[in-house]
Amino acid sequence: SQGAVPSGQTLIRFATAGAPDFQTVSYLIVLNTSGNGHQPLAQRYNSDYNDWSYVFLVGGGRGYADAPVLEQVYQDAAPGGYRPFPVQYAPQAVMLRTAVANANVQFGFDIQFDRCAVDRAPPSGTATPSPAPSPSMSASPNPGRVCPPFAYDQSNWKVSLFTVDRAGSVIDSLSPTSATASDYSFGLDTSLLVQTNDFKPRTNTSVQNLAAQIVGVEVFSTP
Repeated sequence: SQGAVPSGQTLIRFATAGAPDFQTVSYLIVLNTSGNGHQPLAQRYNSDYNDWSYVFLVGGGRGYADAPVLEQVYQDAAPGGYRPFPVQYAPQAVMLRTAVANANVQFGFDIQFDRCAVDRAPPSGTATPSPAPSPSMSASPNPGRVCPPFAYDQSNWKVSLFTVDRAGSVIDSLSPTSATASDYSFGLDTSLLVQTNDFKPRTNTSVQNLAAQIVGVEVFSTP
């Protein structure tokens, strides 16, 4: 009956076929917190970021494995189209573990985070998302608040994993067929106790770089 993480937190395990290479590969965990039920897709990384709400980015260069980069993605009301905005978070709000080892996963990393860290108002100059914010809730994590309830997000999230090379091309995703395919769906209800995973068939991959090959995802979440 007890969660694997404290109340108000979610842990996402990014499982790879080989030890992660944080120098040459970028590892993206993309959240769609809008509640619309759409899976964020890999091709959006180089186009309009449709159905992307937040992105945890690990790797891609020297020092980028020290702490995840967190970006918020919203419609830009001025020029139009989607674009990312950097998010500053308290050190205790997001934790990175760069090695995992258990019965299900040999290689990869974990990101454990306070869900209030990704419940934020739209950046200045962008369109206002739905639902409307609650004036009684702060968008920043604090000891007196647990998410959900959210001020800006919905409880049902979709989660995607991508690996990207130094040139910005997507290498792999959770799809069992190709990096840019839309033939998969994975998410969680943050209002419930969650322990779930999605592992791809081991024989169905064309990715040769084991550090960039995505094996699957595990999620542990406590309301």
